Amino acid sequence: AGAEAQLDAAMGILHDFPAPLVAWKTYSILGRLQAQLDREDAARAAFNEAASIIGYVADHIGDEQLRRIFLGSAAVQLVFSQGLA
Repeated sequence: AGAEAQLDAAMGILHDFPAPLVAWKTYSILGRLQAQLDREDAARAAFNEAASIIGYVADHIGDEQLRRIFLGSAAVQLVFSQGLA
C-alpha cells in the first residue's frame, strides 16, 4: 500500500511537471507492482503507458545508434515484453 501511494504521488508530480525520462521508468515500476498484486489489466495499462512514453523518447533521439541502444536496453525490453498483451 505504501509503494502504491508513493507511485500515485509521483504520477501527480509527473502530470504537473512532465519528465519523459522519469515517467516511463515510473510507469514501468507501477506495472511491476500491479503485476505483483495480480492486477493484470492495471499492470498492462501501466506498461503500455511506459511503452508509449518510450516511443516518444525514441522519436526524439537524433542519433540512430543511441536510439538503438536505448530501445535495446534491458529496462526498455522489459516494458515491451510486459505490455500490449
